[in-house]
Amino acid sequence: MSSLVHNPDLVRGRAMIAGAALLWSMAGILTRLVETDSWTLTFWRSFLGGLFLLLAVAWQRRGLWSRFRALSPIGWFLGIWMGIETVCFILAFTHTTIANALIIIAINPLLAALAGWLVLRERIALHTAIALVVSFGGVTYMVWGQFGGGSGFGDLMALTVAGMFAVVIVTIRRFGDIDLLPAMVVAGMTGALLSLPLAHPFSISPGDAGYLTLFGCGEFGLSLVLFTAGARLVPTVEVALLGLVESALAPIWVWIAVGERPGERALIGGAVVLGTLAVYTLADWRRARVVPPLA
Repeated sequence: MSSLVHNPDLVRGRAMIAGAALLWSMAGILTRLVETDSWTLTFWRSFLGGLFLLLAVAWQRRGLWSRFRALSPIGWFLGIWMGIETVCFILAFTHTTIANALIIIAINPLLAALAGWLVLRERIALHTAIALVVSFGGVTYMVWGQFGGGSGFGDLMALTVAGMFAVVIVTIRRFGDIDLLPAMVVAGMTGALLSLPLAHPFSISPGDAGYLTLFGCGEFGLSLVLFTAGARLVPTVEVALLGLVESALAPIWVWIAVGERPGERALIGGAVVLGTLAVYTLADWRRARVVPPLA
């Protein structure tokens, strides 16, 4: 009789990465719902996210300030690097079309796979490579008819995000001893400090305050709690591949929030991405089955 043998850490890691991608998929619609400039949006998203993460560090009761004093140079680098990336992320979504941002950022799995192979010597299995290509094809199909309507600056910011986030994934995988939550607090506060000189923090409306709280604490803060925990447990290329859930679900949030029905391309492309990830996970589950030899 066969029995299922699986790696519970891998399963848990995949679930956390998928959860983080689910939260990230809300970025596009929240950017549209908040009626303020990109710098004010970036400030509040970063500041509230950093505050949420600081409370998460304090909740762990492991010595709040001692953990920041003990943060390694790599941890500080990662935090500052991600802080810069968060600024580029909002600039991408506010200076180009959602379609352009989605498709450009969706090349992240390809960049992460290449970086993981070059830096970590992580082999890319054939089924993983196929899943990457098919998923990227699904994202491309989703937004191809809308691509090209954005600005060069916004497109450049989206490309920067894709490259910078590949570095983040590889760094977390390479330096597994980084105390990641304090590093993510640094990321939030770095983003807030970088955007503050051009922001108008007290110009927001009460309605925008609610959206910004969701943006900062949920889409940014909670997503990073899940992501940093899961990224330690999952191979680099899988982390990036699961992140494509963000692109597949983003049009659904627009539909729910503002009644903008996704077009046929969005529905088909999103189904391709989610279906590919489901088949990939099922295939990996089947490979984990071990049939013990007959006595």
